[in-house]
Amino acid sequence: MEKLSYGGIDVSKDCLDVVVLPEGWFFSVSNDTAGWAELVARLRPLAVSAIGLEPSGGYERGIIRALLAAGLSVRRINPNKLRQFARARGVLAKNDRLDARLIAEYVAIMPTRVVQRDDAVERLAEIVTMRPSSSLPFGLTTHCHTCERAISAVAASSIRLWIGTQPLPASQEPR
Repeated sequence: MEKLSYGGIDVSKDCLDVVVLPEGWFFSVSNDTAGWAELVARLRPLAVSAIGLEPSGGYERGIIRALLAAGLSVRRINPNKLRQFARARGVLAKNDRLDARLIAEYVAIMPTRVVQRDDAVERLAEIVTMRPSSSLPFGLTTHCHTCERAISAVAASSIRLWIGTQPLPASQEPR
């Protein structure tokens, strides 16, 4: 019988720190297309049943797309739940290697949902986190806090409107 493995990825702007359990392998790759290809090449031969990662300000989007395109099972872990899990395990220290290991342990033990690729949701996430362009009207710059708040409010309203137009799954319809 093949032994199942679980992966944990700590995402940062420049680097992905990866732990594979129960093997205990640790390695790092760059957070760009070359690094994503290397990561997929290293994980594909293993029987990795789930790969977890913690959202990191949008830096995780590219690796999620690459892993899903390779047919690997990806789980996005809620940072608050991960911190609670770490505290329950008595882990007080925090560094990239420990975070990647905790994410792998979390995915191995706790029930998690598989990330599904949805182009509309990805586009909305990009719009919400997008910085205002330098071609704003009336000479406004990206440092204009009022403008940033207004754009964020419009984006949030757009998301609420979009979500409100989506049909509820059969299991969540009012009775």
